[in-house]
Amino acid sequence: MNDRDPSSASAASPAPPTGASPVAATSLGRSGGGDDTRSALIRAGIDLFGRQGFDGTKTRQIAGAAGVNIAGIAYHFGGKAGLHRACGETLADLILDYVAPIAVDETALDPDTAADLFVAGVEAMGRFMLGRPEAESVARFMVREQMDPSDTFAILYERLIHPRHAAMCRLFARATGEDPGSEPVVIAVSAMFGQVMFFRVGRATALARLGWEVIDAPRLDCILAVVASTIRATIAARRAAASASSGSRP
Repeated sequence: MNDRDPSSASAASPAPPTGASPVAATSLGRSGGGDDTRSALIRAGIDLFGRQGFDGTKTRQIAGAAGVNIAGIAYHFGGKAGLHRACGETLADLILDYVAPIAVDETALDPDTAADLFVAGVEAMGRFMLGRPEAESVARFMVREQMDPSDTFAILYERLIHPRHAAMCRLFARATGEDPGSEPVVIAVSAMFGQVMFFRVGRATALARLGWEVIDAPRLDCILAVVASTIRATIAARRAAASASSGSRP
């Protein structure tokens, strides 16, 4: 069997479209040779799957956008489904690399420190989703998986979404005095992240209402300051309510 990377030959696919995709020049990395081809296909896959969905994206389109031979998809991933899963794995690793896992024993934290770490966690996600150039393609891909989950959603959920969300719930609960596994806490933490995500998935509305053309660094700071203030007010109110409820028990 010839194990030479077939995608290293001249691409038989159409030339890449004019203008780089939002993930073309990011930390999805190029190492040269086969790794370079693999990364190029993943970058193109994230962008096109996010824009057009799995069924609406053809392998020839992906190869053309990546500037490689279409045979590279089968060689590196076994087919389109394998590439889609690799895109999900890459996104999970990319986001975790940026926001960093929450590796603290929240039971050893005082409530104020837990609140600070919770706010920092939301801000880190906000700076990635609203400030990084690749976030547009990342958001499109992930929103599609939320609205029409495929097997790749399980990868995103197990590697990224569930561990991160559960850790944030534990911090929030430590800050407020609530049960981290309770429905009110899970809903509250989801809503906190939603405050940031609105400015990505509802970007056109946000820009129109604010009269902005872009979300630049000072405006991102403004958004995150307001979100942080809202979160801290929510934590303070829920902490007081939890304390009052505990104090009223016989």
